[in-house]
Amino acid sequence: MNILQRIDGLVAGLTINNSPGAASNPYLIRGLTSIGTFGANNVSASDYDGDTALNPGTNRSPLFVVDGIPTNNISFINPQDVEDITVLKDATAASIWGARAANGVIVVTTKKASNNKKLTINYNAFTNIQGRPELDYQPYMNSADFIQAAREVFDPVSYPFEQLNAYTFGGSGIPPHLRTLYAEYMGEISSEVANARLDSLSSLSNRSQIRDIWYRQAIQSNHTLTLSAGGVKHSIYSSLAYTDTKNSRPGDSDKQFKLNIRQDYRFNDRISAFLITDFTKSKALTKNNLDIDYGFFPYQLFQNENGEHISIPYMGLLTEDVRADFEARSKVNLNYNPLDERDYADLNSDVFNGRFIGGVDIGIFENLNFLGTYSYIQGARKSTNYINPESYIVRSELVQFTVADTPDDIPQYFLPDTGGRYTEGHTSNRNFTIRNQLSYDNSWNEGKHQLSILLGQEAQEQLTESSSTVVRGYNPLLQTSLPIDYAFLENEGLENPVMPNFGTISTLTDDYFVQSEILTRFTSYYTNAGYTLDSKYTFNGSWRRDKSNLFGLDKSAQNKPSWSVGTKWAVGRENFLSGFKNLNFLDLRATYGITGNAPTPGVSSTYDILRPQTDYVVLSNRIPLTIQTPGNPKLTWERTSTLNLGIDFGIYDRINASVDVYRKMTDDLLGQLPLNIFSGFTSAIGNFGSLENKGVELTLNTKNIETQNFSWTTLFTMAYNKNKITDLELPGEVTTGDQKVDLAYLKGFPAFAVFAYDYKGLDAEGDPLVQLQDGTITKEPNITSADDILFMGTAQPVWSGGLSNTFSYKGFNLSINAVYNLGHVMRRDVTTNFSGLLESVPFTDFANRWKEPGDELVTNIPYYDPTGALSGDTRDIDYYIKGNQNVLDASYVKLRDITLSYGLPKEFLQKINVKDLTLRFSVSNVLLWTANKYDIDPEFQFSSLSRGVRALRTNQGSVALGLHFSL
Repeated sequence: MNILQRIDGLVAGLTINNSPGAASNPYLIRGLTSIGTFGANNVSASDYDGDTALNPGTNRSPLFVVDGIPTNNISFINPQDVEDITVLKDATAASIWGARAANGVIVVTTKKASNNKKLTINYNAFTNIQGRPELDYQPYMNSADFIQAAREVFDPVSYPFEQLNAYTFGGSGIPPHLRTLYAEYMGEISSEVANARLDSLSSLSNRSQIRDIWYRQAIQSNHTLTLSAGGVKHSIYSSLAYTDTKNSRPGDSDKQFKLNIRQDYRFNDRISAFLITDFTKSKALTKNNLDIDYGFFPYQLFQNENGEHISIPYMGLLTEDVRADFEARSKVNLNYNPLDERDYADLNSDVFNGRFIGGVDIGIFENLNFLGTYSYIQGARKSTNYINPESYIVRSELVQFTVADTPDDIPQYFLPDTGGRYTEGHTSNRNFTIRNQLSYDNSWNEGKHQLSILLGQEAQEQLTESSSTVVRGYNPLLQTSLPIDYAFLENEGLENPVMPNFGTISTLTDDYFVQSEILTRFTSYYTNAGYTLDSKYTFNGSWRRDKSNLFGLDKSAQNKPSWSVGTKWAVGRENFLSGFKNLNFLDLRATYGITGNAPTPGVSSTYDILRPQTDYVVLSNRIPLTIQTPGNPKLTWERTSTLNLGIDFGIYDRINASVDVYRKMTDDLLGQLPLNIFSGFTSAIGNFGSLENKGVELTLNTKNIETQNFSWTTLFTMAYNKNKITDLELPGEVTTGDQKVDLAYLKGFPAFAVFAYDYKGLDAEGDPLVQLQDGTITKEPNITSADDILFMGTAQPVWSGGLSNTFSYKGFNLSINAVYNLGHVMRRDVTTNFSGLLESVPFTDFANRWKEPGDELVTNIPYYDPTGALSGDTRDIDYYIKGNQNVLDASYVKLRDITLSYGLPKEFLQKINVKDLTLRFSVSNVLLWTANKYDIDPEFQFSSLSRGVRALRTNQGSVALGLHFSL
């Protein structure tokens, strides 16, 4: 359950990226302010959609603050416990969080009980039926079309059977359609028999089996029981929650139990305190389900008509002839049955998280208070993965370390030939935060003057330790394993095994033990002051200094404080506007400030970061070290300066609006800084660039109708963001078109830039053409320069926002929420393989490829070259794949959710001593409008290596039922 999904489209400037590949930056506030240490390739193209790794080197997401404590994880928060979510965007609002607030701050406040309140019992429950993934969303060929295409491009001369049938580690078997075509070509079967077999394959379809066997209805249920009560001195809020998540994969399970208790104490008029105790326990099971969709051979069934599991040996690593030889020599069965494999491995995870937050508020003198907030968070995760000895993974690994020259030899096993493989991992997190703060609040002259001053200190430490152990020959009943000679198998390798995994030998990875530790420390001092005159004129300022072990020790690197200044003028309170009776309020705001951002731990340091080279031969029991990242004592924060001008107004007691204009400048971007080659390194992590964000935001609230029994309110948000990289020192110069078309970050262009070739269709031979800047049209590979490449736009939405309407009639409440993202682009997913044997299922547009002269007039899809002779020498398929015709408008509007609730009449509830009983029904993601003509949902489209990828659509059209009960 994601607590931030509830504010999607409700906060101007907050962009929530729901793409499955957006793990590195799912939330952006006012655009991107950090690029990340992408390395020399800079191919994060659509890194906005998930093309980079999960750790981009810097934190791109907002800083999350839960109950006053900064945290990196909010997944442990139960949505039923949330009281308020506030998004801080300008520098003044975020200033107190200093050098980690450049990406914005999201503040989450959980519920607490009120004083002098009787015991209240609430029960909330919901079930969300999310359904199966939309497998037919990906446009793969069906059996008949695929077999026809395979017949058309089959070329046994360029790819002789002997070559395909030979053993290559990491390869696979020969699928039935190719086996039949080769058998016909070699005269093993007649054309009539071959056609009959192929026609039989054409008539089969496994899509219903994939849908029903490999997937199920995803369902999530939650039950939360809360109790709250308060007296004069003590109040308590507690909740007990259970969440059962069943994803779309059969056999998987995820159950979470949560206990949250908040206690507030008021000892006297001067001293109060609070304590939050929060425990989360979850257990998850992941079965060994095959990662499969309609891109698998559409004719291959997984069960016969009797429901029996079908063996599919070619899904393994070997062809039939090689498999027979290896089985005979090793005496190990190398058959592969995907449905049996599902039961041969289990991944179990057990997670416990404890969160303790305490605070004390002491009134030292009148108007002077001390506020201390202290937290300790402890988390532990244990994961176990047992792979049964019957699994293909264990069996095939055993054969890799088996020596037997002939079937008559007795096999010599260098790995245990009994027992399975067992992996156990442990991760522990320990975080503590200490914040001590003095606050002074005073007003005088009957409120004419108001002054508030904060002075504080904060220290935080985050420690993450992890370890992993792998044993083989494991017996789960006896909990024993068998020894292995890792030194020999890793360093020397086993010569001439049955199934070599590295040339003519087999080597074993040293996975028996891995350990890591990440320690992050911050220490900070801050102050904040605000003054208001006549409740009209407000001035405020802040200053904060942060130090961290993530940066260089050089004083110039550490001594860069963050600060802000701001002012607010309540114009609506001025006498010259007193005649405007319909004006409720009118405020003008202006703020300017500097915030910062830090690299992720381990990316860089004052000193050289070393790593062991365990892949090298160990000599004399010593492991050599290599420099992973050279030290940089001058490495400093990414600094973002933000200028914000805003206006807030309300008129007619019905319309409230806020308009903000901002400009964000980020300097000292962290990334791969080019070095002089005589230093021994080509690059190091350093401060290497700057970028700019400009934008406008609008938030509009209206009360359209308000009567005794009926009301209609509307919330409309709109945000415009223009992003530009103003400086960037790339590790290498960009001179060719092939380089530029893969870039996501380039000076003078927005972040998440999308570049493309100027595609001009096909020539008379079906090869892709590209136009150069001088007007020349050619198919010659590697001829384009950087100036020949077209800038198509950015993968980040330029316009974003939402529209929410809420209708209330007596006990009924109806809310309709829509979100929109406009002005950005995406790469279309197209067939990318245009040579060789057809060993994978292409998209349906493959049938429309160029086949004969004249087709270039009706299609722009290149000729399929079975020989592979043309690829790279006389043509470049990337001209088509990465051409401008395959870059689409990614704008869309989606009806995010519709929720209908009904609260039973109070008169009836009073008779049964019930405070509230509300029933809820909602549907999510039910309507979609897109600007592209290919029925592509931009929320499920991302790029990998500058090629479009269409992920399976999930949780679309989901239905939820809920109940709220209060005593």
